[in-house]
Order: sequence, then C-alpha cells, then structure tokens
Amino acid sequence: MAQTYWISFAIDQRDRHGRSHEDRHEALVRVISDVASTAVWHETPCFMIFDSRHGMDAINERLKSAMDAEFDLFVLVSAQTCDARIVGPCHDRDIFKLIANIEAG
Repeated sequence: MAQTYWISFAIDQRDRHGRSHEDRHEALVRVISDVASTAVWHETPCFMIFDSRHGMDAINERLKSAMDAEFDLFVLVSAQTCDARIVGPCHDRDIFKLIANIEAG
C-alpha cells in the first residue's frame, strides 16, 4: 500500500562536484517521480507531496544520492506516521522540537 510523503528542501546555489544547482534540483525531482506511485504535487519550488510504495529509508537513500548533503538540505516526512528524516546542514535545531520522530541522516 502506498504512503503519502512530503519533502521540503533547499539546494545551495553553488556548483558541487561538477553538478549545478539545476542539476541537483532536476535529480531530486527525478527521484521523486521515480518512487511516486500515482501522484506528485510540486506547485511550490521547494516543497513536494507524493505517494510511494517505497519505504522511507529507501526514498531517503535515493534522495541523498540526488543532492549534496554537505550543502543541500531536505526534510522528508511520512504524512501517515509522522516519521521523518533530515539530511544536510541544519542550523536551526528547532526542527527536532517540532517533529518528534525525526532522525538525522
């Protein structure tokens, strides 16, 4: 059965390891399109909602491969379970107060 996830992300403007901001953004959108079961909503530039039959950890690993975790940041959350993953430079630690089930990495 598919679960609904949301992701919020920030991609650094600098080129990283031969990949531009646009390259990394397109890679992230491709990953989400690949794991989505039936629907992807991406009307806003840095927030997407999608459904997937893939588990959170599998999606998280694929997203990490699309981005540069040293400079880019994303938060992935399951709408059903509220489990969450955060990857990248997180300077505002309030996220860990606001989402109880969040894990780094």
